[in-house]
Amino acid sequence: MANIKFKLANTSDFSNNFASILLGKNGFETTFGSIPLLANSISVVNPTTARPNGNLRFTVVGFNQLHDYNFDKHILAVNDTAFQAASGFVKGFDFVQIPLVDKTTDISPENFVGALPTTSELSYNIATYDITQNYVEIVNEHSGAQTLATTIPELPFYVKFSQIIDKDHLKAATTSTTSGWRPNTVKAGNVYIAGSTRTLILDNNVSGFTGSKTLPLGVTVKDKNFIKFYVDGILISDTNYSFTTDSDNLSFNFDTVTNPQRVRTEATYYTVPAIEKGDNVTLFTGNTYAVANVSYDPNFPEDYNVRITANTIYRITLSTQLRANVGGATLINITNDPLGFIGNVIQTSNTATFDYNETSHPGNWNLANNQIYQLATRLEYEQYFFGQPSRKIIPNVPVGLNAVRARNKNSAGRFSPYTSQSIFVRQIPIQRVQNLTITESLYLDTTRGIATRATISFDVIENQSVTDYEISYRLSGAAQNIGGVNQLLPLTSFNTVKVNQEGAEDGVIRYTIQNVDRIIQGQVTLLVKVTPMNKDIKGISHEISQEIQGKTAQPSNVSSFVVGQNDNNLVMNWTLPLTIGADGAPVLQDLDLEHIEVRRAAGLVDVDDQSALTAAFSRGRELALVSAPVTNVTIPVPDYDAGTYIVRTVDTSRNASADYVGYQFTPSRPPELQVFKAYSESAPGTPFATNALGENIINANSGEYSFPSNNNTVREGLVFADKITRGASTTAQTPSTATDNANGAASGWSVTAEVTDLIGGGGSAEYVSQIRDLGSNVTGKILVALDSTVATTDTWEGTQGIEVFSGTSDVQKGRPGIRSANVLIDKNASGSTGIGDFLSDDIVDSSETLAFDKFITHTLTSNSTDISGSVTTLNDAKVFTGNVYAIWNPGQHAGDVANANSFALIAGKINSVALELGNVYRSVTTSVGSRFFITANSLPNVTQNASTYQIVNLNQYFDIPTKQFLGDASSVLQNVDVRFATSNVRLASDPANFVFAQASNGNVKTNAFVNFNTASGFLGSTAVDQKFRFFQVRLRVENANPAENNYILDKLNYTVDLKDKIFKQTKNIILTKGQSTNSGKDGIGFNYIDTDFKSSPAVTVTISNTRVGLIAVVSNVTNQYANVNLYFASNGATVDSTNYPGKDQESAADRLINVGKVTVEAVGI
Repeated sequence: MANIKFKLANTSDFSNNFASILLGKNGFETTFGSIPLLANSISVVNPTTARPNGNLRFTVVGFNQLHDYNFDKHILAVNDTAFQAASGFVKGFDFVQIPLVDKTTDISPENFVGALPTTSELSYNIATYDITQNYVEIVNEHSGAQTLATTIPELPFYVKFSQIIDKDHLKAATTSTTSGWRPNTVKAGNVYIAGSTRTLILDNNVSGFTGSKTLPLGVTVKDKNFIKFYVDGILISDTNYSFTTDSDNLSFNFDTVTNPQRVRTEATYYTVPAIEKGDNVTLFTGNTYAVANVSYDPNFPEDYNVRITANTIYRITLSTQLRANVGGATLINITNDPLGFIGNVIQTSNTATFDYNETSHPGNWNLANNQIYQLATRLEYEQYFFGQPSRKIIPNVPVGLNAVRARNKNSAGRFSPYTSQSIFVRQIPIQRVQNLTITESLYLDTTRGIATRATISFDVIENQSVTDYEISYRLSGAAQNIGGVNQLLPLTSFNTVKVNQEGAEDGVIRYTIQNVDRIIQGQVTLLVKVTPMNKDIKGISHEISQEIQGKTAQPSNVSSFVVGQNDNNLVMNWTLPLTIGADGAPVLQDLDLEHIEVRRAAGLVDVDDQSALTAAFSRGRELALVSAPVTNVTIPVPDYDAGTYIVRTVDTSRNASADYVGYQFTPSRPPELQVFKAYSESAPGTPFATNALGENIINANSGEYSFPSNNNTVREGLVFADKITRGASTTAQTPSTATDNANGAASGWSVTAEVTDLIGGGGSAEYVSQIRDLGSNVTGKILVALDSTVATTDTWEGTQGIEVFSGTSDVQKGRPGIRSANVLIDKNASGSTGIGDFLSDDIVDSSETLAFDKFITHTLTSNSTDISGSVTTLNDAKVFTGNVYAIWNPGQHAGDVANANSFALIAGKINSVALELGNVYRSVTTSVGSRFFITANSLPNVTQNASTYQIVNLNQYFDIPTKQFLGDASSVLQNVDVRFATSNVRLASDPANFVFAQASNGNVKTNAFVNFNTASGFLGSTAVDQKFRFFQVRLRVENANPAENNYILDKLNYTVDLKDKIFKQTKNIILTKGQSTNSGKDGIGFNYIDTDFKSSPAVTVTISNTRVGLIAVVSNVTNQYANVNLYFASNGATVDSTNYPGKDQESAADRLINVGKVTVEAVGI
């Protein structure tokens, strides 16, 4: 018994003594005289006037080795000169067969019904060739604008040459050029044959794979062109995986694919023919030959040709002389495939032997390592009989290796020998669906109201014989018990439906699951698995999962938000996201959307920065709540400073949109609107408003302290008495301030080193201004300007940052040009690596670089952007995403008075062993906790002495938004309210009840405010015109997270703005001769007391209907009266009762016709 040892991928399906067969040799076909060679380069050369398209030059591997030993010359040189053949002298042309692209796309994907290659092979006359340069050329033919060069497929590919075979010109003589080749049969000759072209398909499970993985191809492949790589049935472009030429594996990054399940590699390779020494081959009836030797079997070194085998060139010698000229004929191996048994199975090494009777099956099977044979076990043949049908079909073949052997039977009942072929039948490789998504939406359920549904959608699969899609889904999550029944239970196991391919609309399959938000608390996850099918054949499944938000999902925000102005009003417009309802009409994407919230933040905020918008929205004033689905609102202008208007959406479950939309806008103050009074709570002595002439307006409360309602330092011996809140039984009161007696109050605030700021450090804070008295009723509006920030409560004692390195500095003497106290030297921070290199090369991530930020952090930072060296713009600093480094002086704070300098920023890297330090900070205890302040000191105990130091990442200095000194502004809400009164809110003096009222500092009765019974009269600041004399402004702050955030009130200003009033009156200059009712010594008087100007208006005068020129001069202008004096333009004389126009008229009628008129117009507030 002979045996062949095999190394197998897996021996679990093999057992000793299994009947088996070695397939692949019997029935192998090749082309006699055919020589495929690899073309790896192509170019257009030698264009001429006659042939502008030139020639196509193919560089071909091994072309110089195509020696024809029968004629002892290169195969293309054989018919260059005539030679004697049986039919006479022969001379002809040489051809090369090349592939051309004749279809732009596959009719059907490969491995599916209807699949055809996109290329065809055609033969072209060889125009010229060069053996030493390994190239051949053909004419670059054209058809219209298309040439052969434009139809050539991507390199490399195989081209084919043909050997001339003449039975009378076969030589056995060995020549000097036959190195490694020894014909051993007289006149048998040397014949080239084509090798085996095979595709090795490997299918592997890759579930759970992430990152880059190396995948075996199972065979060495020349180029990517000969590989097809599929992930879940989807062909992957060769640009998306890496492959090294002449290797047996490829690398692929599985992070680029969502939840991969299976991969398939198809490696096409060209190798030796399945014809070995001693085989019997046939060309056609009566032409059967034994193979005397082959050039490609290393087991026969006397015949083996290493050089041409390496270039996949194969030759054989037949044992007897050819009986016919058969070049280009099909050569078939008719050697029987050996039958035997499996033996010596060793599962630990995955090896086994194929044992067979070499007497029954003589010959060689040395080429098995070239993967041209298949070892099959438990193979049972079933008989099929065919008559003479045009198509011979075996139905219902099983998946796996199938072998077919066939023989002919003649009319006499005699049989021909068997010829075998084998094929590995695989399941139809239906790919997984693509663009699988779960879209959650709300809908109106007739019994449950607003409910949630999930729509599963994916693209249909074309040209893969898909008939249906199996959609399976289930929910997972905590039990949702109602009445002791888990409402989620029916959906925790997979529910499966089948959807027909024909049900697709616009190439997309959609399936909707209603009522998926059956939850009481927490969330559920929807898992969806879609499997394409061809009847009962299943393709590759694709799974995705998604948390169902239900009514906990945040609504989408508005788009196209704009702000404009119409007179004294702001007009805002936006677009709400819509979707198409069941009836085809557009409906709100968020069916449970309740309102749109509009706020205004002082100053111009970057509307492209969500962090900035979040902080600005939290400190902004609420302007409007607009019910959905309204897409616009008109409100009075809140103030005329630059501001940012920010919106978000809120649904009925109080969920707010995740993002904000902002619009920068500065309203134009109408010319008729003037500031009447200005007040500043934060900085009373600093003017902030201007009049119509652009002049600063002195604040009406300019003599007060900053934030007077929070100032308790000056007592005036008066008694606080708000009769409404005091109670009649009170017999004594704490001495009060003027602010107390004007009802000013504040709570929840603390002062800072900056007197114009207040800190609200608790859960709530309230500031109520004094009652402001305008002296008389006006009709106007209150415009409030508020500015604030939110700061972290974290202190450096508790959050010095993350320690990334600890070392000991070296004693040093400084460096010229740099103060030694500001230079840190550590020559051996890590082994022999100095601190400079260690920081830039080891501490900083390899994907980042060190950069100095001179705008915000003022220290070395690590940056993942393309910034290197330094941060050069403020915008770069704002988008900084790396770490912020500092040198920490451990133990030098929290009560250490010996050296309170805590840390230093890093100005730069001096060299490999030294860092230059920047600003130094020390710890200071303030009323709001410990804070760090810059100091002029240095860190001499670290830089000039050998001392322990740390490099820390200052994760509280400037890092992600929730870890900045700015704090989390989203946790703070603020509201500004104003209340008004038209009647007196001050009490009369009542010493018996400890009420000591004074003209400027009296006690108050707050129930005199309008709508006192509703929120004590405090209503939102709407900036609408109303009548009032007294008013109060209130700021309320709610801090949801006071343990981490402090609210800082930077500015609180407000103005009383009034519209211009207009008084206009016309008077006659003279009514009758000798009478002067309107003129005289004091001129013509105009009384506009009823117009109620609050200050002297601007007065203009015009004269009309006079025969002579007059000049009018306005004088004695007050807020109630003005006079007009008239003078003759000709001589400047005063117009009076003795000297007036029309005096020379004799008739009363003439005088009346020519009466002069004076018109006065007064404009003011």
